[in-house]
Amino acid sequence: MSENDVSYDDVPCDLMRLLFTKQRPEDLVIAMCVCKSWRAIIRDSSFVYAHLKHCRRTSLTDHNASLMVDGAHNYDAFQFSMQYSEEFTGHRHCRIPFDNLYYSVETSCDGLVLLSATGCRQKMLLWNPAIRKFKLVPVSGIRNLPHCRTGFRPVHEQQVLVVGFGCIECNNKYDYKIVQVLYYFSDNAFQHSYVTVYSLWSNSWRRIRATPPCYTNVDVSNAFVNEAVHWRAESSADCWVIMAFDLREEVFREIPLPDHHHDYYSMYWYIAVFEELLSVVLHYQNQEGYDFVEIWVMKEYRVVDSWSKLFVLGPTRFLYPLGIYEE
Repeated sequence: MSENDVSYDDVPCDLMRLLFTKQRPEDLVIAMCVCKSWRAIIRDSSFVYAHLKHCRRTSLTDHNASLMVDGAHNYDAFQFSMQYSEEFTGHRHCRIPFDNLYYSVETSCDGLVLLSATGCRQKMLLWNPAIRKFKLVPVSGIRNLPHCRTGFRPVHEQQVLVVGFGCIECNNKYDYKIVQVLYYFSDNAFQHSYVTVYSLWSNSWRRIRATPPCYTNVDVSNAFVNEAVHWRAESSADCWVIMAFDLREEVFREIPLPDHHHDYYSMYWYIAVFEELLSVVLHYQNQEGYDFVEIWVMKEYRVVDSWSKLFVLGPTRFLYPLGIYEE
């Protein structure tokens, strides 16, 4: 090497950190293979925190917003990806890194996808499709789940397992957490619940004494916003509500839905996040059979009077909402 040549190690670390902060995750994987000093920078916990903070602030992770749907056909697992990009040229098949096991998409947060094994939701993994890395989640302390099933009002002795996923910021780092809520029923009556929380930072589960205020279902959507996971739920008063679990305080809360002229039991609805606000998407039909979709947002978190209707789509035929996207 001549005196005028500059090696990768000659570039100041502070400058490289600044440049790396603005790169996509998949580009950082390539940069880690260039030299040891770059690898050390990218693997440093303070850089990971700074990069994710930048991604959240600039929506870097949404440069190719997509909708991923999983399913099965003739016992072959497949996923669909709907891209929102003018540069999109084709779909990409997302390969799950496991053989002989079928997995379902639970939810996602900051580009991390939480998957669970079909038929055994205790087996879970965290997957980062951008860098093609995955991590097995250790099995929680919940036992005896052979009859875990979907649906409200289980018969005889049944168990319903519900899962949520999100993260909190603490001491200049992000800790991703998974919450499992196990409901025990006997003769159609709720008996008790069992709640455990997993921390990615400690890679361990803890049982907590929090008690869910209402029942929720294994096959309903959940949304993470305001450091809390939210599910559709049925209260003890036999009405639909939103059940929230605060990942920082580790407590449950009940959030009423917006007032609507249609009965919530007569329409399809799910929870979503729109512009960092808790939202609900309502899908119903009028008496003439026309479809309508409404999007409501809670402008001030946990303030019931702040529910506001943003959009109404319809009337139309055969309308079915897949999701909402912020352009």
